[in-house]
Amino acid sequence: MPEEGVTVSRRAISRFLQWAGLALGALGVIAVVGFLVWAMNPLGPSERAIAALKSDASVRVTEWEGWYLFEPTWSDVMQPGTSTQATIGLVFYPGGHVDVRSYSPLCRAIAAQGFLVALQPMPLSLAVFRPDAGKDPISAYPDVKTWGVAGHSLGGAMAAQWFSGATIKLDGLALLGAYPPSGVDLTGSEAEFVSVYGSNDGAADSLPRAKAQLPPDTPFVVIEGGNHGQIGDYGPQPGDGVATISAEEEQRQVTEAVVAMLRRAAANASP
Repeated sequence: MPEEGVTVSRRAISRFLQWAGLALGALGVIAVVGFLVWAMNPLGPSERAIAALKSDASVRVTEWEGWYLFEPTWSDVMQPGTSTQATIGLVFYPGGHVDVRSYSPLCRAIAAQGFLVALQPMPLSLAVFRPDAGKDPISAYPDVKTWGVAGHSLGGAMAAQWFSGATIKLDGLALLGAYPPSGVDLTGSEAEFVSVYGSNDGAADSLPRAKAQLPPDTPFVVIEGGNHGQIGDYGPQPGDGVATISAEEEQRQVTEAVVAMLRRAAANASP
């Protein structure tokens, strides 16, 4: 009799484990599907961002090899990815869960100052899945002698991670509402850096921590009245502060800081 009871108990345990396995499997599928639905519906872009993707008399915008390329019209590119008269380039990494096109106004403004700008899409709008993506547009333009990288939020963190171990020459890094991941030490780099963030950024108190990971002469530019989300054009972001200046004004100041970094990088890269 005891042996029969033991057998019944074992059967019950086996059934329980089977059902538990099925339940956990179902929960895993639901979690994956939920993540994919979330990832495939990123924030933005705004109407202003969509409008910034159109070429005009000062900036030519093209989509090539998955990138959005912004170039000053005087560069007279015959075909995307083959040649440009611009001698300084920038690869831009978007923030996490943000539609890459949301950064077109900022990239356009930087390009208008005479730079080639490649706005880099990321898998599922998350740079963590491909932090070295910037190597592709850089490889496509071998005549551009000075290259910088800029990234917003998660994009900035992943740009810093790539920058720290890149096998190609990178001359500058702009962290926009971002700081390097833990363990990334750029203090000994001879490249140019800049950290830019709004005073009303929801994470403003933690952003200065990057000082310990960047060279001591790195400029830290605080935009008074700016917040996190207005660096892009994708609307309100949970946990962010309230901006007291316009997105146009915040992006103007971001553009100024990034352009200054690129010009310093080009001057230091010159023989």
